[in-house]
Amino acid sequence: MNLKELIKYVFEHYPIRKPTGFNERQGKGDPLVSIIKKGLTQIENSELVLGERYSSKGSAGMGEWATIPWIGLFDHEISMSAKKGFDLVYLFSADLKTVYLSLNQGWNFYQNKYSGKSALENITKVSEYWRSRLTRTTDSMTGDSIDLHASQFKNTKLPRGYEQGSILNIEYRRDNLPDNVTLISDLLAMRTVLEELKRQLFSPDDLEISIAYILRSTKKCQLPVDSQLNSGC
Repeated sequence: MNLKELIKYVFEHYPIRKPTGFNERQGKGDPLVSIIKKGLTQIENSELVLGERYSSKGSAGMGEWATIPWIGLFDHEISMSAKKGFDLVYLFSADLKTVYLSLNQGWNFYQNKYSGKSALENITKVSEYWRSRLTRTTDSMTGDSIDLHASQFKNTKLPRGYEQGSILNIEYRRDNLPDNVTLISDLLAMRTVLEELKRQLFSPDDLEISIAYILRSTKKCQLPVDSQLNSGC
């Protein structure tokens, strides 16, 4: 299948969550779970997307259906999963009407590192930091917030983390998906921006240090103007 067919398959086969949850659990050997898990490795010309440095996988949840299914693209040097680092990810909204291709961050890192509201505040600050510095963007990309239509589901913080962790995104509507060539072109363009981000990391080998550096720099730039000048903002 090509990329468009993969996205359509998820839209057409993924169960829609009700307010009380999904009507049934995943079945053993469910083909949809397997297809999502394989990510972009199964699409035509996957080597064009993956190259030598990238891997791809997705998740539909573990036993229970995930509220937000996703398919990610990971640079081995700065992220091996959706839990930590910076990556590209297709995030399907809970109502299955929209999918976002998002330059995003590992939300689990923030949850484990910071408590309460600080996790959301800090991941938002890092998103804003990168939006002000990345230049290799295209007209299709936006720094506008994403809406995964999951605010009514109170038993998971993941959707909110995905939303606040989005640095740049391209929105696709289920009823108006572009052709496969456009989807691949958008993905490669977004990968270029990820590579630009990687080059600007303070410490690519230690993402925790890089994020701490960003958060310190955002605090400096909240100082009075005279102090900002002395701090290098």
